[in-house]
Amino acid sequence: NAGASGLILTIIIFFGALYLSNPSQKVYLLYVLYLIPLGLYLFHRSTYVTYQLLPTAAWKFPYWFLFMDMPVQVLFHIIYTAVSFSFLNARQNYPVYFRAGRVVIVAGSVFTIVFAIGMYIEPYASIWVAAFQIERLLITLFSICANLYVIINRKDRIALIVTLGSLVFLLGAWGAFFFHMNMMRLGAILEVIFFSLGIGYKLNLERREKDHIKTALINQLRETETLQKRYNAELEKEVKVRSEELVEKAKQVEEEKKEKMKVQLESKVEEMKMVAMRSQMNPHFLFNSLNSIRHLIIKHQTTEAYDYLSEFASLMRSVLENAEK
Repeated sequence: NAGASGLILTIIIFFGALYLSNPSQKVYLLYVLYLIPLGLYLFHRSTYVTYQLLPTAAWKFPYWFLFMDMPVQVLFHIIYTAVSFSFLNARQNYPVYFRAGRVVIVAGSVFTIVFAIGMYIEPYASIWVAAFQIERLLITLFSICANLYVIINRKDRIALIVTLGSLVFLLGAWGAFFFHMNMMRLGAILEVIFFSLGIGYKLNLERREKDHIKTALINQLRETETLQKRYNAELEKEVKVRSEELVEKAKQVEEEKKEKMKVQLESKVEEMKMVAMRSQMNPHFLFNSLNSIRHLIIKHQTTEAYDYLSEFASLMRSVLENAEK
C-alpha cells in the first residue's frame, strides 16, 4: 500500500527541515534526494497504483511508468552511496570504500542515462531487462563488500548503525524480488529508522563535542586569565623595582652633580683668592716689601731681615705656582 510512501514523505519533510535549519550538513539534503526517488518507487509499486491507477493512466503517461519501474531503482542506489559518503566521512575514514564508491557512482550515472534512453526507445526490451538484473547483482555485491569493509574498519557506532540499515534494505529489496513487495517496503522503513537513529546519535556526538569544546574553551580562558593576572603582578613588581632603581640612580646622579658643583665652587673660590692675591701683588707692594727688607739690612737687623725675606719668598712662590695652575 501507499503507507510506506506516506511515512517516507514525512521523513523527507523532517530531514528537509533539518537541512534548512543547518545548511552546512549536506548529508540531510542528500538523504532527502535519496528518499524522493525511493518514495516515488514505493508509491508506484503500491496497491493503489497497481490495481487502480495503472490500468487507466499507464497509457496516458507511459514513459513515467517506465522510468518509475527500473531506472529509478538505479538512481536511488547511486544517491544512497553519496549519502553514505557524506554521513560516514568516507574520504577520510574509509578511503578504499570512497574510491570504489566513486567508480560506482560514475558508472551507475552513465548506466542510468543509457538505461532510461534505451527504455524510452524500446520499452522492456530483453537487453534492458537483462542489463538491469546485472546492475542489481553488481550493486548487491558492491553493497555487501562495502558494508563489510565499513563494519570491519568502523570508527564509531554511526558506521555500524548505517551499515545495518543498508543491509536490512538490501535484504528487503531481494525479498521483494523473490517473495513480495512488502519485503522492500519493510526494508525501506527499517533503513529509514536506522538512519534516523544514526542521525540522532551523530547529533548527540556533535552536541557532546560542542560541550567539550565549550568546556575546554572556558578552562582555557580561565587559565589565560590566571596567567594574565600573574603576568600583571610580575610586571607590576618589575616596574616597581625598575622605578626604585631609577629613583636611586637619579639620587646618585644628583649627589654626583652636587659634589661636582661643590668641587667647582671650591675651585672657583680658590681661584678668586688667587686673583685677590695677584691683585695685591702689584709693583707698589713689591717695592714696599723690598724696601722694608733693605731698611732692615741697613740697620743690621739681620734676623728680622731674614724672616721678612723668607716670608716674602714663600708668598712669591705660592703666587707663582697658583698662577701656573
